[in-house]
Amino acid sequence: MRNNLFRRLMMLLLTAVMVLGIVSGSGIEKVSAATAKPGKAKISAKVNDDGTSVTITIDKTANAQGYKILVEKPEGDGFVKLATLKKDGSEVRTYTAKNLAPGEYSFMVRSYLKSGKKTVWGKYSKTVTVTVKDGDDTEGGIEKIDVGYITDELTVIETKYFVFEIDPNIYVCPNLAEKADGIFSAMENASGRSIKDAKYHTGKIRVYVSRDSKADPLYESQGHFGSSEGRMWIAPSDLIVADGYSFT
Repeated sequence: MRNNLFRRLMMLLLTAVMVLGIVSGSGIEKVSAATAKPGKAKISAKVNDDGTSVTITIDKTANAQGYKILVEKPEGDGFVKLATLKKDGSEVRTYTAKNLAPGEYSFMVRSYLKSGKKTVWGKYSKTVTVTVKDGDDTEGGIEKIDVGYITDELTVIETKYFVFEIDPNIYVCPNLAEKADGIFSAMENASGRSIKDAKYHTGKIRVYVSRDSKADPLYESQGHFGSSEGRMWIAPSDLIVADGYSFT
């Protein structure tokens, strides 16, 4: 009788221990699984002032110990690993990609958590795309505009049709040579006549740009200013050549 009672008590005790162990173990497993899964990272990217580098910034992500950054370059060969950010004493969540060639770059990030020898990965972030412009035309991602210049000495500009001799302290518009030749070429096409047909043609028209009309070497001999065969004088304001306008 006593032996039977003792056996029953032992069986109940063992059963209780087993049940408690399973429940307890299951609870631990659930908590571990919940904390071990890193969140989905959120990122932003911007072109820096130097125009050739991009900084990627990652928002703080739950349970993340580090981040793998991937990039797709302008060639479009798919995403490849760019860098891995590790949490070594402090949380690093920015990375700068430098010396980038012009083109479109896409970035995405995946957070991770180390659990013993195992690496647990979060979901990939959304893709962020930026455009790095040609360094010759941009500064800090902003397109540079040629506004011309002011001469600081006698300046000679030779084109296909002209030789400009420009006095100091006179504004020269951007791409003067191309614009002047374009205008003259259009005049030739419209008139059906060429500078080469001129009786005293010597090759190119010499243009003197000065505030002083007497800058024209023929001023004294011709008794007037303006133009003569193969040469002419113009005022600085007449040198301004913009799209859709001509010099006189």
